[in-house]
Amino acid sequence: MNVIVESTLEMHALFKANVERLQKSVASLAVQWIKPLLQTLILNYDGAISKDGSGRGGGCCCDYVVNFLCGFTASGPPGLDVLGTKLEALREGLLMMGFKSLTCFVVASESKEAMSRLKDVVHQPRLGNRVAHALAQFGLKESTRFFWEDVAPPWLVARLRHDLELA
Repeated sequence: MNVIVESTLEMHALFKANVERLQKSVASLAVQWIKPLLQTLILNYDGAISKDGSGRGGGCCCDYVVNFLCGFTASGPPGLDVLGTKLEALREGLLMMGFKSLTCFVVASESKEAMSRLKDVVHQPRLGNRVAHALAQFGLKESTRFFWEDVAPPWLVARLRHDLELA
């Protein structure tokens, strides 16, 4: 797992300069989707582990008005714990962003443990991270890799609207 963590940290370092542009304080106790600054994107990710121990991750990239740009589900190597699965999901998300040549973005996660290791990840409460959570859960159910570009799958649209309402 250390190789995955180190690889994820290295990849994350390439993108962390954009975090400085994010508003640093979100002190409200109300659950909200963290809206990135104008002309900045947000990569939300999450990981999930099934009862049999297999892990899947999911995530998506949206703009500041929650327009869906791309999303994914992917599996991690066997034997990862919850944190390892979430970090693997982040790695997949960063690969997706690189593949799409998207560079001006902020990374958000509901995992406080992942945040503590990465430092430049914005906390996104679970109720404001429903899209990434739904993608990770979909990955568990379907057990295959998916990539969506420009148009979200129909079952995800309601969750995107929910996030927009929370913004």
